Amino acid sequence: MASLLALTCAGTRNNRISAQGWEAIGKALSGLMSLVVVNGWEGYGELRVGEVAELAARGVEGAWALAAVWLQRSAASLTAVDVSMNRLGDGELASLAAMRELRALTRLDLRSNSLGATAGSALHNALEHLGELRELLLGMNNLEDKGLEALAPALEKLPYITRLDLSSNSLSVGAGSTLSKVLEKLLELRELDLDINKLGDEGLEAMAPSLARLRSMTRLGLSSNSLNPTAGTTLGEALQHMDELRELRLGMNALEDKGLEALAPALKKLRYMTRLDLSSNSLRGDARKTLGLALEHLGELRELYLGVWEPPGATAWSDQLDAAYQCYNTAAQSPAFSAALASLSKLEVLHLSGNLISTHGMEELASAVKDLPLTDVDLRSNDLGLNAVDALSGLAANNDRIQRLRLGIVVCSAGRQHRNLLDTMCLNRLAAPGVCPSGLTVLDLSFCSFGSVAGELLALLIEKSTALTDVNLRGNSLTREGVVKLARALEQLVSMTALDMSGTRLKDGGTAVVAGALVRMEKMTSLDLR
Repeated sequence: MASLLALTCAGTRNNRISAQGWEAIGKALSGLMSLVVVNGWEGYGELRVGEVAELAARGVEGAWALAAVWLQRSAASLTAVDVSMNRLGDGELASLAAMRELRALTRLDLRSNSLGATAGSALHNALEHLGELRELLLGMNNLEDKGLEALAPALEKLPYITRLDLSSNSLSVGAGSTLSKVLEKLLELRELDLDINKLGDEGLEAMAPSLARLRSMTRLGLSSNSLNPTAGTTLGEALQHMDELRELRLGMNALEDKGLEALAPALKKLRYMTRLDLSSNSLRGDARKTLGLALEHLGELRELYLGVWEPPGATAWSDQLDAAYQCYNTAAQSPAFSAALASLSKLEVLHLSGNLISTHGMEELASAVKDLPLTDVDLRSNDLGLNAVDALSGLAANNDRIQRLRLGIVVCSAGRQHRNLLDTMCLNRLAAPGVCPSGLTVLDLSFCSFGSVAGELLALLIEKSTALTDVNLRGNSLTREGVVKLARALEQLVSMTALDMSGTRLKDGGTAVVAGALVRMEKMTSLDLR
C-alpha cells in the first residue's frame, strides 16, 4: 500500500478481521497522508480516519489495535477520537494511557465500553493532560461511585469542557458530592448527561449548589434517577439561574404533582426551552393546571414528552408499565393545559402515551393542537375506542405535517396493557381520502383489535403513505385475502427499514406472501413475522 499515496478511501467490508489483522492494516496505511475513510466490517459499523485529525473506530471488532497505531502516529494532530461500543478489555484499558499525549484532542468518545469501576484510575492518567478537551463522552460504562471518584481530579483539570456524558454509570447518592466538586471547576459546561443513574434526592441536593453556577447550561439530563417530590424544590432553585437552558430531561422519576408545583416557577423562566421531558413522573389531576400555566411561557418549545418514558435506543420502557399510567392523566376538562398547548406555535413532537385519555379528552386535545406544526404524535395505550374516531381522524387530517403517528400499544413485560380499541370503523375512517397525512414515515397500529377486513383497509392506508419506513401492525389478526392485499401495498415501500407483523397469525402461506413483498426492500434492518 505504500505506493498508493493518493488513496482517499479503503474498503474492507464483509470481512471478519481480527485484532492482529487490524494492526497489520494500520501499519500498512500509516504512510497514506490523504486517507479519509476506512470502512470496517459492515456488521460492526464504520471505521474512519480523517487526515490524521479524526479517528473513529466505533463497534469494529479488534479496532483498538488499529486505533493504537494511529494514536501513536498522530499524537500531535488528532483532535477527535471515537472508540465507542468496543468493550475494551483489561489490556486495552491499560493502553488508555497513550491518550495523555494527545494534547490537541478536543473530543473523546468512550461510550458503551463496559469499563467498570476499576477504569477510574486509568481514565485519570489518560485525561489529566488533555487541557484542550471540549467533549468527553463516558456514558454506559458502569463506572460507579468509586470509578467517578478516581476520575474526578482529572475532570477538575479540564476547564474548557462544554459537554460531559456520565449517563448509565450506576452512580448513586454518594456520587453527588463528587459531582459537586467536579462541576465547581467546569464553568464552561453547556451539556450534562446524567440520565439513568440513581442519584436520588440526596445526590441531587449535594450537587445542586455547583449545578446552579452553570449559567450557560443548554442541556441537562436527569431522567431515571430516583428523584422524588422534594427534588422539585432542589432542582427548581438550581434552574433559576440557567437562562439559556434548551433541553431538560426528567423522565422516569417520581416528582408527582408536588414536585412539579415546586419546579414550575423555574420552568416559566426558561424561555428558550425547546425540549421538555416529564414522562412517567406520577403526575395526576392537579398537575394539569400547574403544567399548563408553565407551558404558556415556553413559546420556543418544540418537543413535549408526557407519556411513557423511553430510554435512548429502546422501543419503550418495559419494566413496570403500570407506573406509567400515573403520568399526566388526560387532557379532558383541563382548559389551562389545552390553552397552553394551543399556544405552543412551534411544537413538533407531542408524546402522550399511557395517559388513559378519554373520548372527551381526545376531542379537546385534537382541537387544541389542530393548528400546531406537529410531526410526531404518540397516543399509544390510551384506551381510545370507537367514540374517539372522529377526534382521531380530525387530528390526522388537520395536521398534514405529521410524519410519525403511533396509535398502538406500549409493549410491557408486566402489568396491564391498555390498548387503543380502534376497530374496523376507525381504521376505515383513517384510510379515507384526505385523513392520514401522505408524508407519514412511521405508523404504529399495534394491538388495535381490527376486524377481519383489516388487511384490505391497512392496504388502502399504506398505499396513500408511500414514504413509510417503519410500520408496526403487531397483534392484529389478518385473513389471507387481507395479507395478499397488504403485501401488494408493502411492495411499493422501497424505503422500508422496519416491519413488525408479529402476532398477526399469518397462516395459509401468509408469511411467504409477505416475504415475497420484501424482496425490493433493500434497506430493511428490522423484520418480525413471528
